[in-house]
Amino acid sequence: MNRFKRTLFGLGGAAENFFQNAPMAMVSPIFNVGLGISPVVIGIAMALPRFWEIILDPWIGVVSDRTQSSLGRRRPYIYGGSILAGLLFAMIWWVPRGWNATYQSAWLVGLILLFYTAYSFFAVPYAAFAIEVTTNNAERMQVMAVRTALASFSSILIGWLYWLCQRSCFSDPVYGMRYIGIGMGVLLGVAAFMPAWIARENPMHVGTGHAPEMKLNWEFARQIVGVKSFRLLLCSLFVLLVGFTLVGHLGFYLVVYYICQGNKDFAAWIGGINATLGTIVSMLACPLVAATANRIGKRNALALYLGIGCAGSASYWWTMTPEHPYLFIVSGIGICFGLAAYWSIMPALLGDISDAFETKTGLACQGVFSALYGIAVKIGVSVSLLLTGYILIACGFDVSQTVEQMVNPLFYMRILYAVFPLLGMVLATWIIWHIKINDCGSSTSYRNEVDSERNVAN
Repeated sequence: MNRFKRTLFGLGGAAENFFQNAPMAMVSPIFNVGLGISPVVIGIAMALPRFWEIILDPWIGVVSDRTQSSLGRRRPYIYGGSILAGLLFAMIWWVPRGWNATYQSAWLVGLILLFYTAYSFFAVPYAAFAIEVTTNNAERMQVMAVRTALASFSSILIGWLYWLCQRSCFSDPVYGMRYIGIGMGVLLGVAAFMPAWIARENPMHVGTGHAPEMKLNWEFARQIVGVKSFRLLLCSLFVLLVGFTLVGHLGFYLVVYYICQGNKDFAAWIGGINATLGTIVSMLACPLVAATANRIGKRNALALYLGIGCAGSASYWWTMTPEHPYLFIVSGIGICFGLAAYWSIMPALLGDISDAFETKTGLACQGVFSALYGIAVKIGVSVSLLLTGYILIACGFDVSQTVEQMVNPLFYMRILYAVFPLLGMVLATWIIWHIKINDCGSSTSYRNEVDSERNVAN
């Protein structure tokens, strides 16, 4: 695959990231602030698809593995999922303004669920397709690097969506998001369409879809989860996700109503700057994290960078201030270093554990480890999103209040926004530190652990 084709194929990564995260970024500004929908409803609307994906994604993977068609196993689903996801993304924002809150809430919940279903029909086959189109490890790394880079750049686009909705050509952000949604739905739908259009499965994979009677082996999954080191990894993942997801949505409200004192246009501008700088820092941090991990070890590097992230989170209490509205971006940069390290090192530790398991048992089950890892991510995010609306209500926030009436709610929100991610990072680091596996994934203690856990399972 030449450079041009790799770029077109990588556009699917941009669409994948945008479709996954753009609704989470925009439902609160549009449906809560703009339309007055309860934050509890918004939390439910965003949580339900994650619970649904836990069931749906493995099924889509099995069905696409079995598919036999003239287009191959993955391309029919990528074509269909990309078209439907682009269409449904645009439709989310066209909720009739004359409807009452109950009907608008039903529209949001229903369209979000349909949208993420279409997204899964694109994303799951696309992830498998990204492996199958390559012929060797060097080419695979090139494809994955381009895909990751374009996914990162789509995060910048997400950060500027609210600013685009504030332009003077629109009467208000709700009206603006209707047309921005159409534009983004078409643009990202085409981007999602590209991988299937320019690439074909490697011939070595063609015709294999009929082979397996593919069943999820729950007994085998139970045996893997029984490995203590893997359980600790999943626990670390869960507490960090909960720490950030529970209060992540508060950042929008704090920027709008505390830092910018209700000036939504200024808040949208600052939000775009913050997203742009954060994405750039995260991309630059990845090679630095890799070099540090190679020099001092994964867990030491993780503790170092999460320590920087903890300092960034705690400093929000002082840097989120109306007197210096751009200062909070400095705290966000510290958190970007911590998260870049976490999301780089965690998959590497997962590989160490799965390799050690394979070395001792002779069973190559990296796919099962990865699937369970992904399910843990979705469970952590789902549970947290379900509670986000209740957190806003518990703080006393009401979008109908004036800025002067929000003094106490904003005070509580500032505490939560500074403390919860800090606790998540501290607990995640502490748990990781207790994993009994060295950086090569072959420590004697870990091999003994696998032996004992395997004997229990048998």
